[in-house]
Parts: sequence; structure tokens; C-alpha cells
Amino acid sequence: MKLLMKRAFTVVLAAVLLFGCGEDNNKTGGNELTPQENKAKLEQCAMEVLGKINPQDHKTLVETIDAFAYKADYGLFEDEIGPTPGEGIEPNPMGMMSVIRKAVTTYNPVVLSVLATEVDYIAIPTGIYTFDEVAREWVETPSAEVLEFVFEVEGVESSISIRKSGKETQIQTDENTIVFVPEHVTMTVNKGADKLAELSVNNTTLDINSLKFDSEIALKTNADYTWAVHVDISPSEAVASASMEIASANIVSVVAGLQLDASKVNPQMTEDDLIASILSATTTSVVNSQLMVAGTAPKIQEMIYALNNINASTDKEYAIAEAAVYNQYMDVNMQYTGDGVPFASVEAQPYLEYEYSYGDTHYEYYEVEPVIVFASDNSRYSFEEYFNEADFGNVLQSVMTLCDQFVSFVKYCK
Repeated sequence: MKLLMKRAFTVVLAAVLLFGCGEDNNKTGGNELTPQENKAKLEQCAMEVLGKINPQDHKTLVETIDAFAYKADYGLFEDEIGPTPGEGIEPNPMGMMSVIRKAVTTYNPVVLSVLATEVDYIAIPTGIYTFDEVAREWVETPSAEVLEFVFEVEGVESSISIRKSGKETQIQTDENTIVFVPEHVTMTVNKGADKLAELSVNNTTLDINSLKFDSEIALKTNADYTWAVHVDISPSEAVASASMEIASANIVSVVAGLQLDASKVNPQMTEDDLIASILSATTTSVVNSQLMVAGTAPKIQEMIYALNNINASTDKEYAIAEAAVYNQYMDVNMQYTGDGVPFASVEAQPYLEYEYSYGDTHYEYYEVEPVIVFASDNSRYSFEEYFNEADFGNVLQSVMTLCDQFVSFVKYCK
């Protein structure tokens, strides 16, 4: 458990530091800074980003979702309900299975035939479900326009509404499941007259036969926080991007892309076929327009072939060879965007995961881990060594304080 917590700390800290840096008046190039000087700069950057997140901006939204989750336990998403959440006693006509069966009838009137062939039709149903605060149960009102859940939060009528529009595309995810994907979906969370958040999904292109997919997802809160994801897939390329903004200022943006061999891409392809079709990969992350982490792997198939053909007689030899393959075929670097020159690169190295003795035999098990190599002196640090609690305690404390503040808004679902 101690090792797990230590690694969890390293991951969180590295994510905040490597993807969180703001404007800097110090014009010293990152490649000229020592590892310790970069630590100071990265800590300053992380604290700057964390300071832009105000939990109070999301207090009402968290409280509203928390209240809905608690009241939903009164049978909304269960096949059985009881007088208190979690006590299943009798069939629940408002249960999720009933809702799915209603959706089935929308697309196939012969419900018994559908169920008999064990084909699940999954779609967004419609109906208005209002929570009776006295009877502690959900009451349904038919609707052909919206799926809506109405409930009270601190005596104020609140709601979560889901609306779909445009054409719906059938996608058979397996031999027994067909999903109906709407062209547009909008979900809103409201308390009284205030719209607390809006989630929108726009599937502008969804063609399974030609393997083209273009979808955008955006979440915006009334505190002017925006998260966006865009996925664009074709037989020759797959590109995904994500971003977070606060008051229209970009906090983080990430773009990842795969170049594909279109001749190997087809609707019936397996997971192994998909892997075999990947030619190259790239990724770029930029935060606060200042710190950039970029990675490329231009010859994916050669790398996979090399990994599959490692010839080693011991675990240590295998880890050494595996790290060498990654270092040969992948290039990852970090730079402050004003410099245009990497101050560090990320490489792979083998390390001893654990060892033990049994009788007269000693066993050693090795794995591969990322290491940071600094341009100023070629010094190498594992992530665990570099992003340690002693040097970055202030950042860790700030992250924990933010988490504690969000948790304090949760009344029911702790």
C-alpha cells in the first residue's frame, strides 16, 4: 500500500507539473537551467495553474448532482425498489430495464420477438420523472421530446434534462447489441432558473461502412469553465484533441494523432488488425501557452516487430532490450514554448521491480520506467525521484486542499 500511494503521488504531481505552466518573465532558456532550477520553475508553474481553479465556482453544481444521485437510489435505475435506497423488494416499473424496454418499442414494435432473439436495442428514451419528496418515489409523466429528471435541492426545483435531435445511426457493437446514436444530444443541469452546466454532443459524421467518424463533446459550466473533446477518424488517420479553458483562457490543450494504413482498415477488423494498421503516432500538449510536451513514434510497425522479437535469457536482459527499443523508436521532449528548445527529454530505462530468495535461488524481476534526461548536464531522474514529496510538497498540499474542498460539497454520496 505504501508503494501504491507513493506511485499515486508521483503520477498526480507529474501531471500537474508537466502539464501546468503559465507565463514567465524569466527569459532564461529551459535548456540552460539545472535540474534544481527547473524544479523551482515547474513548482511555480504548477501553483499558478492550481490557483486558477476555484472550487466555490462548482459548489452548486456538485450539490445538485449529489442530491440527484442520492434520490436516484430510490429505484430510478434499479429493477427492484424498497422503502430505502438499496433495499430491493418489488419490481420497479421505473427501473432502468423498463426504460430500456420502452426504448426498444420505439424502434421495434415486436418487443417479444426482440427479447426472444436476445438482441438488445439501446437508445436514449424519453419521459419526465419527478421525485415525490413525500412518498420518496419517482413519478413518470409521458413525453416524446425529452428525458428529464425533476427533483428538489434545498427546496428549489432542479432538473437534469437530456434532448436528442437529428438522425439516429444504428451501430451494432456485437452480435447481440445494437445502439442508436443520435446526431445531436444536449444535457443540461438546472437549479431554479439557473443553468449550472450544459453538455453537448455533436456527431457530425458517423458512417460505419466508410469508417468515418467526426464527433465533438463540450461541457460548459455557468462559472465559465469549458472542457472540449474532438475526435475525427478516417481510414487513413485518427486525430483526437482535448482542451480546458477558464474564462476563455486556455489552461491545457492536448492533440494526439495516428497515421493509418488505409488498405488494412475495414469495418470487420479486429483489435490486432487495428494495431497492425498503425503507421505512426504523435502527441502534443500545451498548457497556459507556456509549457509543451511533445512525442513522436514515426515507425510503429518496426517498433512492434522489434518488441515482439526480443531475444533475452533473463528478465533483466529483456527489460534492457525493451527500453532500448522504446528509446530507438520514440522521441518525447519538454520545452518552454518561448524557447523553442527542449530542456529535457523522456527516455526509458530498466529498473528492479522486486527481488526475493527461495532456498538457494535468488529471483529478480525487472520492468521499464520513464526517466527525465536534462539537456543542461545529461543527468537522469526517474519520475519518482524527480517529482518527490520533499521538493514539491506545496504542490501536493494545494492539490489535496482543492480535493478536500470539492469533497466538502458532497452531502449524500460520500
